[in-house]
Amino acid sequence: MKTLWSDINLPDMPYVYQEISVSENKLYITFGIVGNHDFELSLCKEYDNHDSMKRSFLEFSEYTDKKPEKEWEQLKDLRTGRDKVQLEAQLELIKKAIDNKLDLPDNGAGYNLITDIYTLNYCYDGCLKALEKFK
Repeated sequence: MKTLWSDINLPDMPYVYQEISVSENKLYITFGIVGNHDFELSLCKEYDNHDSMKRSFLEFSEYTDKKPEKEWEQLKDLRTGRDKVQLEAQLELIKKAIDNKLDLPDNGAGYNLITDIYTLNYCYDGCLKALEKFK
């Protein structure tokens, strides 16, 4: 698998990174939280041919080549992946994945979530419990 593109701090989600990889005619989109090496969320789409996959990737990379409009809140506990900001980012990422609202090539049409919904709900509940300590 070859990584085509990687970005940190997507315009609409703080401390979320995105990596786009390719293997033959399949495009893989992986999201994760900066500093949290225990959580990643991946989606995949198989294209009819290499040219349509390449065209889709190029259109998407032009769209996503914008930077955040504001500075994000500073992380206080980067090493553990359990900083409040990281947990909030993870909750937002999971919610967008469950609701099919992630920014993906082709507006997400044809992409399959590699992680099952049960696991995402489990992670979501774990984040909510971890956030309780910050109240």
